[in-house]
Amino acid sequence: MSDLDFQALWQPALTYEEFVRQSTEHCALWTGVYHLARIPDWALARACEVGLPFRLLVLAEDWCGDASNTIPYVAKLGEQARCLEMRILRRDEHPAVMDRYLSGAPHRDRSRCAVPRGGALGVAAG
Repeated sequence: MSDLDFQALWQPALTYEEFVRQSTEHCALWTGVYHLARIPDWALARACEVGLPFRLLVLAEDWCGDASNTIPYVAKLGEQARCLEMRILRRDEHPAVMDRYLSGAPHRDRSRCAVPRGGALGVAAG
């Protein structure tokens, strides 16, 4: 997959709720972080500053600690700001996407928790 088709990747991607519902290892962690997440007013204002809605396509797995401690905040921001729609691609089901955005050598060993630089792929709303 040399040029990623973000629209094609968006269609099968999971909503945050679907992703958490399908979590097998850390559902309680994802749910707990989401419920504790507080989005400051300045972040809500900045999120919609451009005036256009946008989509965020995230690559994650439920066992990744970094993802479980950051993505719930993005999901909460999206819920409150209403200008951000986020969906999640399962990292292990999309190795071509993962490999394209890795910051180092490809690691498929889940104990290494290799994730893309930045952790998210932007998709224009449309």
